[in-house]
Amino acid sequence: IDRGILENYLFDQARTEGVTFLQGAQVRAVDHTNLGATVSFVQEGQVQELATTWLIDATGRRGFLSRRHSLKQAVDHDVQAVWFRLNHRVTLDSFSDNSTWHEGFEGSRQRWYSTNHFMGAGYWIWLIPLPGDRTSVGIVCDERYHHAASFRSQSQCIEWLSEREPELATALAGEVLDFCMMKHLAYKNSRVFSSDRWMLTGDAAAFLDPFYSPGIDFTAIANSCITALICQTGDHRSLIRMTETYNQVYKSIYSHFLESYTDMYSLYGNHLVMPVKVAWDFAVYWAFIAFFYTQGKMVDPDGFRSSIHLISKIATINTSMQKLFATWHTLECPIGGKGMIDMTTVPFLWYLNESLTQPFPGNSFAKEFEDRCMRLESMAAQISAWYERRTGAATYGSWRQREDVLGAYLEEVGDGCVLQ
Repeated sequence: IDRGILENYLFDQARTEGVTFLQGAQVRAVDHTNLGATVSFVQEGQVQELATTWLIDATGRRGFLSRRHSLKQAVDHDVQAVWFRLNHRVTLDSFSDNSTWHEGFEGSRQRWYSTNHFMGAGYWIWLIPLPGDRTSVGIVCDERYHHAASFRSQSQCIEWLSEREPELATALAGEVLDFCMMKHLAYKNSRVFSSDRWMLTGDAAAFLDPFYSPGIDFTAIANSCITALICQTGDHRSLIRMTETYNQVYKSIYSHFLESYTDMYSLYGNHLVMPVKVAWDFAVYWAFIAFFYTQGKMVDPDGFRSSIHLISKIATINTSMQKLFATWHTLECPIGGKGMIDMTTVPFLWYLNESLTQPFPGNSFAKEFEDRCMRLESMAAQISAWYERRTGAATYGSWRQREDVLGAYLEEVGDGCVLQ
């Protein structure tokens, strides 16, 4: 997707539907009560004011309202990132002349058409193709393993990569269009929605980590909650209840996501553990968060409350599984890996993803969510049993396996690992 084309389209579409854009304006101050707000801003050198019923902060990491209300909070996940755009295409297909590696990735299926990740101990790298044969490159790492001093320029990045990803280091030489570095990526806010009719969205509300691109999810969730709040027709007490519920939902989902990242960067280069963790993280996301969102339940307080016992169970299992992955990494860390692992061959994972487009109205939603939870528990039990057989270590929970949901996936992962 060409983001520039998409944003221009959305801009034009919004204007045709009556939205007024005041470009080149700089907000100076905001005064608000539970009845609305007055925004003071400067445009073309003139100080102006606007009265509004609802105020939405989408100012990104600057967090205008977050700073005003002292809402921003640090989280126990400290990662940094550098990213830059190259004025040429990086073609991964040239990295190897192995015919097996190329099989199935010819023509329009060449690897460079997709976002690709390189992963190692304490870091991961993205490559994203851009229009005009350009490439976006990003390096994200845990400060405990790789220090910011190593990434102050393109040349320093290439020098750092030459020891870890030599083929990639060679491919990244060339003209740089821009370069940016950012530390302390993750943060949250103590409140995202207020009954005083102000709300936060996008990076103004929270940020976790670029891996898995959760920022898109949190923007979608926040925007859906904001839309529901603006459209509600109750009195102020009803608005208070809704904002409190949505704050709880948003913050609990953030905490749920956070467990997938905290203290996990050390195992990103583990050829055995990481493919299992990715499969698990995808399954939890598709079975719960993505499923709730596509079914409209994320903004349905009654639907959320009626499922809270199952949501709590998923959270408990997920906490145990993330502990298992972290411990597993300390017990088994292969020196290499080979082969290709295709998660789309696992019927359970395929179903979780494909069924997101299917409607589950009425009572069928509760039945479907219960079934997803049951199969997630089976997946946790299957992974735990395999982990216990390999390491002899105790697991972090006792889960019931009602069916085989992974097939030969775990064995395929193990067969591809090069052990010491």
